[in-house]
Amino acid sequence: MLAFDFGTKRIGVAVGDFETRLAHPLATIAAVENRARFAAIGQLVAEWRPVLLVVGLPAHADGASTWWAGSRAVSRSACTGASVSARNSRTSG
Repeated sequence: MLAFDFGTKRIGVAVGDFETRLAHPLATIAAVENRARFAAIGQLVAEWRPVLLVVGLPAHADGASTWWAGSRAVSRSACTGASVSARNSRTSG
């Protein structure tokens, strides 16, 4: 499993293990342009061949969606053929 935490400046990437139920930091993508960001994501997906992609949906402290809401990332990630799970990082655990 690969998990992505999208931010306005960077994307944090973690790799998770279903057996141990643990995730570990894998990479930080600091590219400015979306094309470069998604190229880096594509390279990680090709290398790791995950069965599941988890995309954190940014939210305000009260749980309300942010301006971004993650929809573009989920739709682009879905093109990889892996399952995609969008999670609110404040409420998932």
